[in-house]
Amino acid sequence: MSAVKDPAQQNNKTLVSLRNLNKHYGDFAAVDDISLEIQDGEFLTFLGS
Repeated sequence: MSAVKDPAQQNNKTLVSLRNLNKHYGDFAAVDDISLEIQDGEFLTFLGS
């Protein structure tokens, strides 16, 4: 569930920016070419096994 903010109240300040991220464990690609931006007020979680 996410709350919708009034666009006039949003601060679109980028706090974290990732470009073309890769993570390998030997031959296994756990992350392959991911890009993202996290804006002020956003919350992001990565889950994996």
